Amino acid sequence: MFAPGYLGIPSDIKRQNIQKSQFYRTVLKLWPANADGRSGGCGARLSGAGAAGGTSLPPHGGGTDAPLDTLSRSHSFPSDEGWPFAKYLGACGRMVAVNYVGEELWSYFNAPWEKRVDLAWQLMEIAEQLTNNDFEFALYLLDVSFDNFAVGPRDGKVIIVDAENVLVADKRFIRQNKPENWDVWYESKFDDCDKEACLSFSKEILCARVTVDHNYYAICQNLLSRHATWRGTSGGLLHDPPAEIAKDGRLEALLDECANPKKRYGRFQAAKELREYLAQLSNNVR
Repeated sequence: MFAPGYLGIPSDIKRQNIQKSQFYRTVLKLWPANADGRSGGCGARLSGAGAAGGTSLPPHGGGTDAPLDTLSRSHSFPSDEGWPFAKYLGACGRMVAVNYVGEELWSYFNAPWEKRVDLAWQLMEIAEQLTNNDFEFALYLLDVSFDNFAVGPRDGKVIIVDAENVLVADKRFIRQNKPENWDVWYESKFDDCDKEACLSFSKEILCARVTVDHNYYAICQNLLSRHATWRGTSGGLLHDPPAEIAKDGRLEALLDECANPKKRYGRFQAAKELREYLAQLSNNVR
């Protein structure tokens, strides 16, 4: 087993007892030497997103020898300031260590209904936070599956544990440069493919629009709705609702409109109503 110190982890972290299972399952991350378009950022501004400052992302498509994704997100969008990412511990070359959060979201697929509703509400809140925030950055989730999220065993908080495929778009930069159709709302296209965790998106469009529904689409299609498939299952996290909720039909209708909208800009409204409805069902009304 590698010693934590070899990963560039701060000395105070070295003294902690990191269990072998935790270390291999969620601490080690190997990132590509180049951003190669899988993730990264579009726009010139990144430092200052959080109080911790941070490193600046190169323009979209640029390469770097540093572990771009984890470094940029952990410094500019730190977990201790409320961002839903696993805490960054350290790095050495392309090896990155992040804090162990808890069991994968997949472990809760058959949890009691009340627990699954709470997790679904948190997921929609994450989609909203990453889309609309005071820092005017949009963080688009390009790879959404039950294995990319984890749930804290004590606080039950949902955290993104694999940020390898997150695209950071600078809305302020987009407004200043005004690319073609920059102020036209963008609706992500529903992708009914025959593989698990499918998503359709255009990085060029995500980097050129201010109002985008991608995160709502990704969470609803791949995690919550009947269209979600993972490890041979279907029905999504909110499968088999109680009889009275199923009979009412509102939840299913909102999930369907969020995943595959029938109305123009229908996903934006459905996501808003779904967040409110899940808050009511989970007693998370603020």
